[in-house]
Amino acid sequence: MISAPSNHSQDVAQAVRHAQANGTLASSRTILIVNLVTMLSAAELIIPLHDDRGRLLAWMAVLSFFTAFRFLLAKALIKKQLASSRPEHVMKLMSLAALLQGLSWSLLPNVFFHMEMLGNDAPVMLILVGLAGAAMLRQSLCSQTAFSFAAPVLLACGWNFLQHGGVVAIISTLNLILLASFLLYLMAKAEQRTVEGEMAKFTRDRATQSLIIANEDIRQNNMRLEILANCDPVTGLFNRIYLNGKISGALAAATVSGQKVALLLFDVDRFKRINDAFGHHGGDQFLTIIGQRLKTAAGSDATTARISGDEFAVLITTGDVYQKSVALAQAMVECDLPPVTINGTSIVPNLSAGLVLFPSGGITADEIFSSASLALLHAKQTGRKQWREFDPKFKQITDRQRQIEQDLKDAIQNEVITAWFQPQIDLKTGAVVSFEALVRWLHPHFGFISPPEIINAAQATNLSKALTGLIARNVCALLQELPSHDLAAATVALNISPREFAIYNVAEMLDDVTATYGVSRHSVEVEITEEAILDPDIAGEQLRQMETSGYRLALDDFGIGYSSLAYLISLNIGRLKIDRSIITNISASSVNQALVAAMVGFGRALDVEIVVEGVETSDDVRALEAMGCDVAQGFYYARPMPIDALMTWLQRASNPEQSDISQRVSA
Repeated sequence: MISAPSNHSQDVAQAVRHAQANGTLASSRTILIVNLVTMLSAAELIIPLHDDRGRLLAWMAVLSFFTAFRFLLAKALIKKQLASSRPEHVMKLMSLAALLQGLSWSLLPNVFFHMEMLGNDAPVMLILVGLAGAAMLRQSLCSQTAFSFAAPVLLACGWNFLQHGGVVAIISTLNLILLASFLLYLMAKAEQRTVEGEMAKFTRDRATQSLIIANEDIRQNNMRLEILANCDPVTGLFNRIYLNGKISGALAAATVSGQKVALLLFDVDRFKRINDAFGHHGGDQFLTIIGQRLKTAAGSDATTARISGDEFAVLITTGDVYQKSVALAQAMVECDLPPVTINGTSIVPNLSAGLVLFPSGGITADEIFSSASLALLHAKQTGRKQWREFDPKFKQITDRQRQIEQDLKDAIQNEVITAWFQPQIDLKTGAVVSFEALVRWLHPHFGFISPPEIINAAQATNLSKALTGLIARNVCALLQELPSHDLAAATVALNISPREFAIYNVAEMLDDVTATYGVSRHSVEVEITEEAILDPDIAGEQLRQMETSGYRLALDDFGIGYSSLAYLISLNIGRLKIDRSIITNISASSVNQALVAAMVGFGRALDVEIVVEGVETSDDVRALEAMGCDVAQGFYYARPMPIDALMTWLQRASNPEQSDISQRVSA
């Protein structure tokens, strides 16, 4: 900061003292050399005139000692940087050293030798007067030091002149006084000019420093504004606004030059759990660490930004863009990242990523961000910790999903969506013993929509309860019809997604539907997957409630997951359904036969009925019968069908003369 105006004079004076002290110390080497050279020159003149080498060497020793003392003192003061902290102290010490050096020169004509400086020793006189004058003019910045050196020398010369006596001595002394006075005047003027110059320099430097400080303040303020405008306050990375500008510039340049541009979007898998567990502060710490890792991996020539809560973007525009982007995706997604420690807890981060290249695949500049988002979406839909490069088909798939989600509510309300039923056959008796309800939707534009698409759309639009309620009503409607076909003991199964247990109370919904239709809950079978078994905190209470209410429980897709046997037993599961992937072509697979045989043994040990899906050939039927399976369903017996068609099928199956159905089943 600049000092207040009232302190300006003090600051100027202090600056001058600093300059004087620094100038005095800086000239120490020159003074050393000049004095030693002058001493040798004087010695050369003295030897022929005064044949006393002992006195000469003694004087030279004294002068050399004080000259060296002055030089070494200056070096020590420079090393301690006292010129800046204590300039007055430096000036006093250097003036004392100069005085001692000057006294050493003054001893030459009057103590060590008795010279006739107005006679034969006049050359020595010229050396002494010239040395004093040079000191006074050369060290004009510091008159104190110069005067300390010159005064003893000039006084010694004057005294020597007076010792000579006579008119010549008086005139010479007067001339010496005039010369000394003139030199003092010149020294004073030179010092004044030097001080004024230092003052002007100081004032100029202060003005310059003031401008520099003002400019720096402006620059810092601009930087802060730029950071606020372009940077994410949590991670320190660029934000979406800045990234959008970079993308626009990069795409414009790529359109002209043909250079490719890559945009990658990264998303932290299950970040909500981290945020819930450690709070927003812990979540911010986690995102900051992930962001910095991503920035380091992307390199300084890439633009790394945080664009939303747990989503990051990297723009790559240089080098082999495709190779760099793929390498980055593999490093951050496929590889196991080091754990992140939050509040003493280690968390292994997992990322998903979407990649899009421009120009590529007919993508326009306006579509690059949405295309990368689609690639990221499809990566997350395939199981997380995945990355996908944009494919134009992604847009078609997304448009289809959006349309399905948009039409789903009306389809449920108008019962365009309905349940189709597939019979299940007792392998020992050949009788129809149960049915499975499968959701079907004939869309006016897309045709039949697959059950997984319908279920995912219902979850995305919060219509899971409405959809499952519709299927449950269809199940109850079938149960009301079955007694007329001598199938009063048959059960009908409907599938419940594990995620539904976290959305609404499935047990209460089923209780309401069965009560409305007046059907026995023992005739309704609820099929769940092993995922529900593995998360008892969410599904456990409702499953126990269903068991208490009388619903039958079946475990679907058995053999492809990780069931908890203890929890399986505690839930009193009545059926295990072996997944079709194990049953397909089982007659030709000894490995699958051994696996099914083990599952059958497991079912018998728990007194659980084994149901096999995907039976398509008579060879499969014989193999499954031989292994002791209880119930089978598949295209070999019948495809899923609507309730009206099922009634016709049951009628035909009960009549041996109408078709070969009765040869496969006995109703």
